[in-house]
Parts: sequence; structure tokens; C-alpha cells
Amino acid sequence: MKLTVLCVLVAAYLAAPCYSEPFIMELPGYAKTVMGGYGNASTSWYEPRRPFYSFRYFHYAAKPTYETRFLPPIPSNYPYPDEEIYNSIDLPPGCAQGNDNALEDCLILSVYTPHFPGNASDPSTTLDKLLPVMVWIHGGTFVSGQSALYEPNTFMAHDVVVVVIQYRLGALGFLTLDTDEIPGNAGMADQVEALRWVQKFIKYFGGDKDKVTIVGESAGAASVGFLLLCPQARGERLFHNAIAESGSMLTEWALDRNTTKHGYRIAELAGCPLEPYADLLHCLRSIDAIALRNAQKEFSKEDQKNGFMGFGGQSPIMQTAGTVRYLTEEPKTLIERGEYMTDVNILFGANEGEGIMAFDIIYRGYIKPNNLFDNETFWKYDSVRTVLGALGIRDDTSALSDALITKYLGYAVDSCQMGNLTVMLPGLIDIAGTLFLKAGGWQTVLKHTKFNPHAYWYSFDFLSKVSIIGASDFLPRGVMHADEIMYLFTMPIPHNETEKELGKKMIEIWTTFATYGEPTPEGVQMREGIPKWPPYTHEKKEFMAINKYWSVRNDYTLYYTVTVDKAGPRTGSQSAAQQCADEYWASKRELHRRHG
Repeated sequence: MKLTVLCVLVAAYLAAPCYSEPFIMELPGYAKTVMGGYGNASTSWYEPRRPFYSFRYFHYAAKPTYETRFLPPIPSNYPYPDEEIYNSIDLPPGCAQGNDNALEDCLILSVYTPHFPGNASDPSTTLDKLLPVMVWIHGGTFVSGQSALYEPNTFMAHDVVVVVIQYRLGALGFLTLDTDEIPGNAGMADQVEALRWVQKFIKYFGGDKDKVTIVGESAGAASVGFLLLCPQARGERLFHNAIAESGSMLTEWALDRNTTKHGYRIAELAGCPLEPYADLLHCLRSIDAIALRNAQKEFSKEDQKNGFMGFGGQSPIMQTAGTVRYLTEEPKTLIERGEYMTDVNILFGANEGEGIMAFDIIYRGYIKPNNLFDNETFWKYDSVRTVLGALGIRDDTSALSDALITKYLGYAVDSCQMGNLTVMLPGLIDIAGTLFLKAGGWQTVLKHTKFNPHAYWYSFDFLSKVSIIGASDFLPRGVMHADEIMYLFTMPIPHNETEKELGKKMIEIWTTFATYGEPTPEGVQMREGIPKWPPYTHEKKEFMAINKYWSVRNDYTLYYTVTVDKAGPRTGSQSAAQQCADEYWASKRELHRRHG
């Protein structure tokens, strides 16, 4: 059977979309006619522009049913949906999340290509040389995000094919009871199935199935890391390079370790009977998707108020159930043993001010609801342990907290300012940023070099006029989580010439890496202002600092205290500093002795 696709060309260089006559495209293995869509390049800031073709609405898997709601997806290789002509022009709805318009019937991907797609029944229309493929996996802490937010018109000036995928989110994507009926990791299974679709069909869009780069941000970056560990992706060779922006499989928040506790609590909040199991299973399979989403949101608030990040029941897990298992061991253990896709070249990075968002989550979810904002004693003695606990890091003896206070808040200790939030804030932000995102990604690169010399790191340091993610008013402005995205995709954010040039450099690096597995390969002329980007080595520890002017720097761990360093030194005599320190540590030891 063949899938026939009707597509429209966009004249990308015009001020408004302009469409040619539709054309027919055939894909073997499908039975229905599908109408392809267009790319609206009139909103793109990237120049020069060129025509491209887009297909925004391909189901790569069928809608989950009662029996398959929490199970791996079923490939959509049959007439689906029932319409004779399948409209792929409109942007697809997202998976069930924070708005009532999102659906369970959301296992959809979009394809964008700068070349006229081939026709399966006419070999003369296929390309002689297939193009590298970039598969984008969106972020959103595994509870939000959709392909409609990421129009890759900017990438179409380069010879790459871009695929943007959706996957099940929240409880529908990651809830588990550690049973074969609800084994967890359904969202990860969706990502694997989307990559299988790419392997099977991308050649008809001019893409090379043997040159696939997965790219993700935040939870999407963590997904990139988990896919490196996934035995199905490894065994089927589903991708060949990986780019991770602000996320890693080695960050604690990305992995749920209290799976059944969280799963049963969400079920309880959804109004499901917890026993017998058959009744619980029936309830979770049949409950309205929005009602289950609301239960998960209620659990998240409850979890945050208890001092955690609220990501339980909505994140990947180490599976102990299910006929197909996508992750079964500790990510760190798998990496150290080399039991992952070691031959994949990787480019990971983080933004300078990652800690602003991380700390704001803790503030909004725990500090504010528990009325601790004006509590000087809390800030003085408990704030660092609170950050650790929220990020899933145990510190029963306070040894880690004390070490972090010494490294990140020593200036506050030495100036007798512990308890003064205004003074402590830079150090708290840096602690949150390091433990939430920076250290995990950096450690991934370090460990990867044991098996593969092509491991690269960047720090995105450009301070934008606006940020995609907002923060509470008392927090400082900075290069926040997700800020780099506005320089990669078409978004309704105006750019000045400096920002446009920054975006062009980044897109050139990303597409060059997807083509060669290196950001600045020998013999390839790069855009002016892009230095030679060396891989990380244990000797030189080099990485790329991305700013208005790009530069190669050494030892990324120095960035762990970037907010503190920018705040400047606190002056005072050595004797006064020693007296402050002695008094603080003595009072902390006494408090610990009294309360245990």
C-alpha cells in the first residue's frame, strides 16, 4: 500500500506565504491519501531565505486505546485517521498537558525539507545525495511542549532535513505502577517509535537515515541522554550524533526513583480505588485524560510543598516491568561501563544562568507556600539543604551542604551575612544551576571521552533582551534556561543585527555538527567569528563560550560560580572574616546538636 501526500511549496523569500500548485507524493506502506502542508517563512528572521516543503502532521503511531494507554505505541502503518484526504497543513495539537485542547491522539511528527520530496513510484524524482537529518525533541519537564512551538524555518537555509516529534507527556507518558500493564516510560517508547519512522520514511523527503542527529533541550536534552542508553536505539542504530541543550540523563530531576509511591498517589488524587488492582487498572485506563492530567498537577504542587521538584510520576524510570524495557539500570553505571552508544559524537551545553529558573521552581513550590521567604533562620541554616532535597540529593549528615556553603556562600559566611537573602542569592542560584543542570551535562561529556574523542561542550552566555521563561521579581536577570532556543527557531521575538548574527552562527554550528559529527571540521569554511572548536580533553578541558564574540575557554567548573563571581568581591579584614566564619559554623554545629 502507498500513502499519497499532497504538499504545497512556500516561497520562503516573499513577505507573505505564497503557494504553488499542489503535488502528489507517495509513501509505501500506507493506504490513505494525505495532504501535506507548508512552512510559513514570512516570520523567519533568517536570511537568505529559500523555498522549502513542510509536512506538519504525520501520525507515526496510532492513538492509544483502553488497553494500550500506558504501553509502547503501535506504529501507524494503516489508514489513519479515516478521512480520504489527510490534512497535514495545519499545526497538530499537542499531547495532553496544561491546556484542554491537547489530545491523546498526538503521536505526530513534522518534516521540513529544503528539497522537492521524492516520489516512491518514480525513482527519477529522488535525490542523488540524501541530506543529514536533525530530529528535535522538545523540552518542558516532560509535562508540556509540542511541535507547533518549534518551526525550524531558520534551518532551511542549510542542507538538512528537520523532523520535530511529539511524545506522550506527564502521567500519560511516564506514570508507572511497576506492572506489565503500566510499566512506565511510554513517552520514551514514543520517541523510539518516531525515530523508527524516520529510519523507514525519511529518504522520501531527501533525508539520509544513516546520518541522523537527535537534538533536544531541557527534558528533550535529558531524552537525548536516555536515548543514548536505550537498548532499542542502540540495537537498531536509530541515530548517529547527539546534541543536548541544558539537560542530561545524569541530572537527578530527570529520573523518578520513587515510582510506585508517586504512581499510586496520582491515582488516588484522580479518584481511583487503590485496590483491588483490577479496579485501579480499569480506572486509570478509562479516566478522562484531562482529569488524570489535573491529578498529576495536584500531586506536583503537593510534592513541591513537601520540598521536592514535583517531577515524580511524570519522568523516565528504571523499568522493572513491561515486555519491552527502555532503561533498566542507573544511567551513571551504564555510562561508566560503556554500555551505551559510545560511537555517537556528542555536543552538550548549558546556559550561564541555569540556576535562576531552578531556584525559582523551589521558591514558588516550597519556600513561598510554606511562608519561609522572610525567615532569616531558614536562609541561614536550611536553605542549602532545601535546594539539595528538592533536587533529589540526600544530605543526612549535612556534609555536602557544608561543603557547598564553603564553596558558593563563603563570601556570605565571612561577611556575617548568612541569613540575608539579598547577599546569599548569587550563591544559591549557582548551587541550584550547578546541581540542576550544569554538572550533569558536563560530567556526561567527561565520561564520554573515555570511549569517543568527539565530545564537545558549550556555555551559552549571551544576555538577551527577553527570556522565554519568566522568573519571580526578586531574582536577577541573567542568561536563563531555554534562552538559546529563540536563536534557533522561528519565534515571534524581534532580533537586532547582533542577535541575528548570533543565531546564524549557532544554526551553522548545529547543522555542521549534524553533517560531519564535528562543529568545525577541517576543510570546511565556517562563518566569520566562529573559532576552531576543539573537543574536550582531560588535559586542556576546552569548551566554547557562545556570546556576541565566541571564544574557547578552559575548565567549565569555573562557571559553577558565575553568578557569585559577577557579583564581585566582598571586602573586609581577614580577622573580621575569620570571626564571622567561626561564629557561623559554631552556631550551625550547635543547632545540629540540638535538633539532630
